[in-house]
Formats: sequence, structure tokens, C-alpha cells
Amino acid sequence: MRDGRQAYLLCVEGAAAFRTDDDSRTAELERHDAMEILGRSATPIEVAAGEAGAHILYFEMAAGGRG
Repeated sequence: MRDGRQAYLLCVEGAAAFRTDDDSRTAELERHDAMEILGRSATPIEVAAGEAGAHILYFEMAAGGRG
């Protein structure tokens, strides 16, 4: 993401795991879980769907604070 941007992920169905290339950050989302990605990120994020698959919504927007 560029400077001044943030993203929001929502797991609508299934489950998925997210991790950075260097494993410094990981997260697992299940149905109705969500997470924010704040600040500039040049590190790629690997996404792996669970056994039953996943439906993920990704919203990128101008940074406007947390919450």
C-alpha cells in the first residue's frame, strides 16, 4: 500500500491464514473475523485458504485513524 492508505479484511465464509514472507506477522481469520492493515507495507502477504476454501473481502481506503 502507498503512504496514507489502510486496508480492512473481512472473512465472509470459510477460513484463511495470512503471513508475511519473513514470518514476522501471521494471522488466521475464520468466518466473520476481520483485521486492519495500517501503514505502508512493502512486504508481500501470503494468503492460504482453509480446507473448505474462503471468501475474503478486501477494502483499501485513505487512512483515517483506527476503528
